[in-house]
Amino acid sequence: MKKILVFAETNIVAQVSQDDYEFEVHPSLVWKTVDNDNVMQGWKFDPEDNSVTDIVSKAEEEFYATPTGKRKKMTDDRIADYGRIQDQLDAIYRDMRDGTTKYVEHISAVKAKHPKVDPVEDWDKDSVTGE
Repeated sequence: MKKILVFAETNIVAQVSQDDYEFEVHPSLVWKTVDNDNVMQGWKFDPEDNSVTDIVSKAEEEFYATPTGKRKKMTDDRIADYGRIQDQLDAIYRDMRDGTTKYVEHISAVKAKHPKVDPVEDWDKDSVTGE
């Protein structure tokens, strides 16, 4: 059981007591006890069933289910897997020097791993191809 300090008006967790110790607080805050030992600051407390919900993760999950969120995830995943720009430039240089296609193969594998999600906004389109 964890002691949490909750904003009375919004039921947002303001603080989680590390040692389950209560101390006097401002009237806008109230102490609650919950069964979830993983509760963290910023979660939402539900007084009806004494539960807590990670509203940030829930909001992220909802965002990533939208077309804009799917596009962002694809973009972020590709950027992470492409590797550092300086490594990409080195790979292009080595391919040109050695007559190989390792860089193109790498980029193609990343694109296959993270299939394209069409842009939702005009500003998000490729500035060269317009896609």
